[in-house]
Amino acid sequence: MAARSRPWSAALAGWLPLALVLALTTLAFLRFTTVGFAGTDSLTLVQTSRLLDPADVLHLATSPVMDRTSFAQGELVYRPFVSFTFALDAALWGANAVGFHLTNLAIHLATTAAVWALLRGFGLSHAASLSAACCSRCIRSRSRPCP
Repeated sequence: MAARSRPWSAALAGWLPLALVLALTTLAFLRFTTVGFAGTDSLTLVQTSRLLDPADVLHLATSPVMDRTSFAQGELVYRPFVSFTFALDAALWGANAVGFHLTNLAIHLATTAAVWALLRGFGLSHAASLSAACCSRCIRSRSRPCP
């Protein structure tokens, strides 16, 4: 006897809690999109992450955050992913902080969904995967401001 496929409503029910968490997260974070540059996304970081010529790509990949500033003299932080997302945001949005915050929110939502999908792939239940995905986001939010 051939196995019956799950009805679409049952498949949707598995995704609904994740969609709800992502929607609530979006609502909670949207109020921060208008606050301008603050905390880890300073205007200095934006300016030093811009790609003005092809050589800047290699520079961003091999240099600390805010290279050639007083920040880099006191603390060396190497985060090429952050530098490249800031460079992309600067190219797309200019100095408009809203775009940078929307990118931050998109990354936040994508990692929440990725943790959930990874744990579902390991065979955890919907509830356990969702709980762990939510907890992973709380830990991230508590360790560093996440506008």
